[in-house]
Amino acid sequence: MTLKPLNFKKRLDKIKKDASAAYYYCINKGIRWPSAEPIIMKDPVYATSYSYNVLKRPWPEAEPYILKNLVAAKQYEKYVLMKKWPALETKKKQHEKKIFKDPKKATDYARFVIFDRFPAAEPYIKKDPSQAFYYAVNILKKRWPEAEPFIMTDTFFAFLYAKNIIKGRWPEAEPFILKDTWVGDLYRKFLGTLN
Repeated sequence: MTLKPLNFKKRLDKIKKDASAAYYYCINKGIRWPSAEPIIMKDPVYATSYSYNVLKRPWPEAEPYILKNLVAAKQYEKYVLMKKWPALETKKKQHEKKIFKDPKKATDYARFVIFDRFPAAEPYIKKDPSQAFYYAVNILKKRWPEAEPFIMTDTFFAFLYAKNIIKGRWPEAEPFILKDTWVGDLYRKFLGTLN
């Protein structure tokens, strides 16, 4: 069985229907591709990248799509517009009302969109051991006493908190940490490196 090579036009037509493939085609060729832009603009991440790397200017036609992904929109604001984007501020306020009770979404929002504390969500984040740990490491960058009773209930995240935030022994959490043989061994090895 012999395979027939696709002709160039068919390949381009196929590439043009996929935002990722079209974006990388433009990057590799160093060109703008107006006939692929309607597809690229519908993907917030590739629209932002295309605006920055290919157009090298704002892309107003793509902005409604870019706003659908707050991380991409924040990147667009920071690297393309290089000034506050009122539409993003409005979208963030709407988004905050929807996500503040979801610990994962709220932590990701604080990490990747506002790059700061998200006080309205903290009562919910602190009750989720993994998200409380990530929030303490990435946002607060220090101990979070209000979350510690919740973090210590998860053996692995209690260990990570002791290692990365406390940077030492965490006696209050040891009854939890040492319940798990594997995590307990990790904790003991970590403590051994401190001497």
